[in-house]
Amino acid sequence: MSLLDLVPSQGLKPRVVHSLPGRLRVQLPLLRHVPAKSEAVADWLPRLLRAPDGIASVEFSSVSGSLLYAYDGAVLTEQEVLAWVHAVARTIVRYQEHLAGLKPEDVPQIGDRLEPALRKALRPKAVLDEETLDLADVWEE
Repeated sequence: MSLLDLVPSQGLKPRVVHSLPGRLRVQLPLLRHVPAKSEAVADWLPRLLRAPDGIASVEFSSVSGSLLYAYDGAVLTEQEVLAWVHAVARTIVRYQEHLAGLKPEDVPQIGDRLEPALRKALRPKAVLDEETLDLADVWEE
């Protein structure tokens, strides 16, 4: 069964739960399917989600499927943060076979390779250029 079977398409779109300047709580149902027992995923997923400059921190809960962002409003807007979250969610689904086949001990190493790959595909204002995103090297040893 794929993530797309578990999560309807609206599960890939972030929904604002609460917003203050520089602080944003977002619900992303896809996150409910991230294994809560995986400490490795709990470590690298926030790193991926804070890749754009201007994002100070990200906390996530696989129980509620929510993210808490602290960001610099002078660098990014709320809409740009949401666009980034949506792009990362689509990328996770796009590469779900690779992610599903990972052993827990391989997750940190893959996470270390994913972060620079996502940063390389970043365009200004936290837009992920999914056409130039190349993760082929991430999965190879």
